[in-house]
Amino acid sequence: MLLDVRNEDGLSIVRINTPRIEARIADELTEGLIDVFRPTRAAALDFSQVGFIDSVGMKSLMTVLLHCRKNEGVCVLFGVSEDIMSVFVITRLNKLLPIAEDEVSAVARVRDLIRENRERVLKV
Repeated sequence: MLLDVRNEDGLSIVRINTPRIEARIADELTEGLIDVFRPTRAAALDFSQVGFIDSVGMKSLMTVLLHCRKNEGVCVLFGVSEDIMSVFVITRLNKLLPIAEDEVSAVARVRDLIRENRERVLKV
């Protein structure tokens, strides 16, 4: 199974079970992650198993990010390896996707972002 999902207090914690995010799994990953956001609109994505991402995989993440933002959702990555982080820095994806060190920090960041979104909506 590509994704292991557990729901915890209104958010999903998703482990991506592949060492490579590449063209052959990009569509499945995109669809799976979008499905994760449907009930909760909030997720922490565990990248600890991922050691490689190609340009199609990056596009997949961008699609998920855009879907998430369009639906007022929040997403935080954690467990990102140095190799993947260097790709994110080069492509500046690290400026668009919140990235935390570990699951506890990611869940806390998701909750903070949810709270910030609610406060922003209330001010409008």
